[in-house]
Amino acid sequence: MPPTFADTFCARYQLTAAEFERAVLRRILYPHARFLAPLVRLTEPEYFAEDLDLIRSVGQIRHLRQFHDACTDYRHHLAHTSAARRFLRLRASARKLYHLVAETLPAPASPPSTHHSAASPHSQVPT
Repeated sequence: MPPTFADTFCARYQLTAAEFERAVLRRILYPHARFLAPLVRLTEPEYFAEDLDLIRSVGQIRHLRQFHDACTDYRHHLAHTSAARRFLRLRASARKLYHLVAETLPAPASPPSTHHSAASPHSQVPT
């Protein structure tokens, strides 16, 4: 069984499991949110709880194709959240998280080719 995103990310960046969520959050916050996060946490310590839930959920996936299923609750929450989170984007970016997962998890193995042709390999290159 392949390792989870959390395991792979922690191994790559030499982090403990306890450091995983905050490290990912720092990478996937919108730039202005990254700057404001310490102030927001002072005034509302649980403000990024939904973002951390998303990271925790995505941390358990083993294949990129599982990403969208892991984000279901986050998308639902985002549709029913504050203007600061939705319009001012004072939150994590699911797109940035997707790209982080895509570059962290190993690419799936290609299925073996069932096409056996005597043609040269260059004849199959798309034009």
